Amino acid sequence: MKNSYNLITRVYNVMHERGHEMKRAELKAFRISKGFTQKDVAEMLGISTSHYACIEQGTHNPSTELVKVFRKVFGYEYANLIIGS
Repeated sequence: MKNSYNLITRVYNVMHERGHEMKRAELKAFRISKGFTQKDVAEMLGISTSHYACIEQGTHNPSTELVKVFRKVFGYEYANLIIGS
């Protein structure tokens, strides 16, 4: 159990060290570059606009299922934008 806790702690720390907020800023820049509003992307992903806004702002993390939908909609190469890592 201790190893699982250490792994989770390391992942959390790495996420913040690597600029979690910066990646989410890249998500917003990506959305804008495609000409989409938050509402547009939320509809494509099948979630509420407010949920998507929270993900983009970095206050919520996407579920594994949502990441899979994002990859299907925008392509595998952009998955890191919504993951934030």
